[in-house]
Amino acid sequence: MKNKLPKGFKVTVYQPEPGWYDRKVWKDGLIILGTSMTMFEFKDKAREVGIRRAWDIFEGKKEWS
Repeated sequence: MKNKLPKGFKVTVYQPEPGWYDRKVWKDGLIILGTSMTMFEFKDKAREVGIRRAWDIFEGKKEWS
């Protein structure tokens, strides 16, 4: 897995409910992937998935890896 984000991308992790984390993927200051139907019990896991989604978007994939 790639640990660094593609250039221009940023991932923020937030806690919408106690004990659950979600992430947002940003590109050039704009949210390109916001709230999902999947939340995570661990902050690190939410960030890891956000980084994967950023790479998927950067590489032009039509489905999430």
